[in-house]
Amino acid sequence: MRFLRTCQYSARSRKEPYETPLSLSLCSVLALGCGAEDPTDAPENVAEATAAVLTPDVTSLNFGSVHVNGSSTLQVWLTNNGSQTTDVTATNTSNPFSAVMIMPCARPGESHPVDVTFHPTSTGNFSNTLTIEAVTGGVRDPDITVSLKGTGVP
Repeated sequence: MRFLRTCQYSARSRKEPYETPLSLSLCSVLALGCGAEDPTDAPENVAEATAAVLTPDVTSLNFGSVHVNGSSTLQVWLTNNGSQTTDVTATNTSNPFSAVMIMPCARPGESHPVDVTFHPTSTGNFSNTLTIEAVTGGVRDPDITVSLKGTGVP
């Protein structure tokens, strides 16, 4: 998975005194650098920590017929319907499918795409599952799965 978002962190922008928790997430660090609220304002209980609900716009992608050594890319949009920022920690699938999420975190109300590519290197029918792992408030969310299928043609 590639993360392409960058933010600058300035020590001068912190409130003093400032303590950093041991398990500060990547998204929290990025959010702090982009002017979000202090990421040390962690939830007090697990119910509050799991308030994020990351929802995909589809449960399956069908790439149809794609020429061998060609490729086709479709998107799965993930929307955070919860009340906390959610970090996407992994997008997993295997050849001839691949997935990249440009934005590794979603604040409440935000939607971000996962680009899924089908690149067959032989003819035939292919199917697989895209598994998306996420963490909210230090607690792992249930995996999100999207069925993938496509056909490699000459």
